[in-house]
Amino acid sequence: MAAQTDSLRKFAILASKAKMHAKAEELWQRLVDANNEDGAARYNLANAQSALGKLDAALTHYDAAIRETDDAALAKACRANASCACIKAQEPDRALQYCQEMDSPTALYNLNTALRQLGRQDEAIRITWAKILGDAPPKLRDYIQSRGRDRSITVVCVKWGAKYDATYVNKLARSCRRHLQGMGRLVCFTDDDAGLDDIVEARSLPTTTMKAWWLKAYLFSDTANLTGPVLYLDLDTVVCGDLSKIAALASGSRFATLGTAAMRNENRSGGYNSSVMAWTAPLYSEIWALLNEPGAYEVITNCVYKFDHWLEMVIEDARLVDGGVAEYASLTGPPSPQISVVCFPLTPKPHEVSDDWVLENWV
Repeated sequence: MAAQTDSLRKFAILASKAKMHAKAEELWQRLVDANNEDGAARYNLANAQSALGKLDAALTHYDAAIRETDDAALAKACRANASCACIKAQEPDRALQYCQEMDSPTALYNLNTALRQLGRQDEAIRITWAKILGDAPPKLRDYIQSRGRDRSITVVCVKWGAKYDATYVNKLARSCRRHLQGMGRLVCFTDDDAGLDDIVEARSLPTTTMKAWWLKAYLFSDTANLTGPVLYLDLDTVVCGDLSKIAALASGSRFATLGTAAMRNENRSGGYNSSVMAWTAPLYSEIWALLNEPGAYEVITNCVYKFDHWLEMVIEDARLVDGGVAEYASLTGPPSPQISVVCFPLTPKPHEVSDDWVLENWV
């Protein structure tokens, strides 16, 4: 009997190596039927079934092998291959249960892949940094640990020229403080700090030929002295709800801004609208540095009219804010409870309307 089992196992191994998956399934199944506590046979049977696209059957045998074996290496291999099978089948939720122990490079790779497929990229990055920290050499360890310091968010705006007065800045500061827990002062980059309240920190704009929306680029300069998560809001913005979800984008791994598809005034899709921006400073310094080279601003603005178009040229993979923001012209009544920010591009501006919800929130 033992000789027959050994012979059967040899043929099963040969079938597996030859990628004769159907034959391998048949042979490994016979071995499992002969001894259902044979963890190695269950593992190989599951591999064959996974290759044949039989995910549920494969997971049944991976799970049984994990339960029945005392071999840590075999259990680790089962978890790794089970997670691979789930990802291949585009079932990341099921993959996650096999990755949680993070006991092999494959498990970590699959955990990262599954979380990203579920739209949880920030979580994947956080977990990966934590895992790397355990074995990191000194310089890498210092870098990882420095990422966690002073992660409080800075909310910023830009006031230039006479289009908006200090009232706009002060109302934006008060509304942000009402709707963003733990926020300190609003930082306003301006050429005129007259009339700004104490809850606003005024910082000077540079002496430059840049004008209007192009001065947003200065927020990305070294001399702006911004570090950590940053949330930018246009002055013609009414904050009417919890900002925490939008603010959280500033701690993500990608520059975030509004998309044009949901903005009626844009008349286009696939682009950026910088009425709201979120990022981790001092990343993306090239937005300012390229413009600030002597002669560059003139050359660029001869070809590019809008700062938003410049952003599209420099930051090609921005994360577009999904929900929480509306355009005033698109509203047919008060914004829904899911809306935190209402933008007022073009006309009218907040001081020109008499909607009750605006009067209530723009104070």
